Amino acid sequence: MKIEHAYILHINDANSLSYMEECKASCEQYNIPVTPFLGLMLPTTTSHIKDVWGFNVNPVVDQKAKIDPVFEVWFKEQLCLTGHMAIWKLIAENHVGAVAVFEHDAIVKRNFLEVDVQDGEIAFLGYRVDHRDDYECVEDPFVKHSVSKFEGTHGYAITPWTARACLNALNNVDMLPLGVSIDHMLGIRNLFNLKMNVVDPAPLVAVVEDKISYTQPENKVARYNMIPHDGFLKGIKNHEKYKVDYKNNWLTF
Repeated sequence: MKIEHAYILHINDANSLSYMEECKASCEQYNIPVTPFLGLMLPTTTSHIKDVWGFNVNPVVDQKAKIDPVFEVWFKEQLCLTGHMAIWKLIAENHVGAVAVFEHDAIVKRNFLEVDVQDGEIAFLGYRVDHRDDYECVEDPFVKHSVSKFEGTHGYAITPWTARACLNALNNVDMLPLGVSIDHMLGIRNLFNLKMNVVDPAPLVAVVEDKISYTQPENKVARYNMIPHDGFLKGIKNHEKYKVDYKNNWLTF
């Protein structure tokens, strides 16, 4: 089914709000119907997450996150994960067509509403770049390439059926697993056993620039991708920034 809408996950922080507005403007530039979605941020409690969204996070992080940097990162990852899950609820309850889910640092480079997304599939929509001007989406027809792994959940599309299936799978666990990020759950470990595809050429990018991460240690945004497909590489500018490492299957910058 075709993509009908997009949500942007962000938090109530000045930088995140600024990133979200840039993402929203890029959606509107390409006539993508879009809704910002406000996630949760520290300081908060696991009971508040339960009250707001109904998701169970291990309460061990309530106290340990205050004294242990590892648990602080894990708590932040849980907030990001549950933010995605809350958007899945909206998709499952309110939509008929497929829906794109963006994190706040995504920038749309081309209208992607024609992309077909099937039940049981996650369609990743783009890669990280150093700067938004380093990539322009070529006008080649969109194709989907099957992948076994993908780095980053900054932009993907799923159907309402898939959203329900993922939520139902997590309803069968007492608590969300600590130390497992949304990225690992969807792209690295594929815990839902979804068919994973990458849309090429990529209609969006996640821009690193001088932006900060709200989940990673030292707030550093990752500066790598799995090696992209040809359509994305055709749109890359400033090639001197980017290094393809075929041995380890990385594109770094």
